[in-house]
Amino acid sequence: MSSNTSTDVLLGTSVAGGDLFQSNDRTVDDLTMNNNNSTQSFANVLKSGAGAKLSFPERDQAVIFDAIENTIKNDYIIAVGELVQPQNIIFASRVSNNRICIYLSSKDLVESFMNTHGGIKLNESIIPARRLVSPAKRIILSNVSPSLPHEILEKELKQIGLQVVSPVRFIGAGIPKEGYKHIFSFRRHVYVVFQEHERLPDSLVIQFRGNAFRVFLTTDEIRCFQCKRIGHVASKCPSNNDNSVVVETVEASSVPLPDSPCPSPPEKDEE
Repeated sequence: MSSNTSTDVLLGTSVAGGDLFQSNDRTVDDLTMNNNNSTQSFANVLKSGAGAKLSFPERDQAVIFDAIENTIKNDYIIAVGELVQPQNIIFASRVSNNRICIYLSSKDLVESFMNTHGGIKLNESIIPARRLVSPAKRIILSNVSPSLPHEILEKELKQIGLQVVSPVRFIGAGIPKEGYKHIFSFRRHVYVVFQEHERLPDSLVIQFRGNAFRVFLTTDEIRCFQCKRIGHVASKCPSNNDNSVVVETVEASSVPLPDSPCPSPPEKDEE
């Protein structure tokens, strides 16, 4: 591997083609090229003192965005730079699962960005941000009537003691056929913070416009609805004493659900 390639890997972004970040008034190109126009490694630049103003950031200085169609990495960098000033962005790269990771100059700036903005706007779409390092967990809300607004769900989650740290978002129906990809399922997801000793309720009954809706809550973990243990589904539950098919159901609530869709167990999220 050439020294130029090593530099690209360490920086997490390509130095060629104008993909640069600013450190005060000096670019990575300025710091990695000597007088003979030959490339040095990033580590050697730091040792030589030329990169004394640069430091290796902590993971809690980074924010993550889910990339959307018809956008490139630079779109996200510029959008963040307009909110925090370009000199406060120090590293950026496209990472796994089609995400954009951007490191800011300090943890305090990440906190300020998340509390003040919480995301960016690209192509008339709001792209929420989340911390690279976060105690938050992703929960799936299933059997959600399309008529229930996001803010009603957020309010109910807060009322049971959950700290909502991201917007509620729809989950696609997972239809790969062209022309049908825009269809959403009756599921949504959101990131929340709760203590390990706290138990996430199986479901909530939400009152909205004179109707009662039962919404099921699960984490990303696979949980058996029969024995409540993690790691398998009810049809594969070790507690079964026969070979009959177990239908995963949840006891009906005594609360009338006049216009609510028939309750059904949560589906496994399709990544």
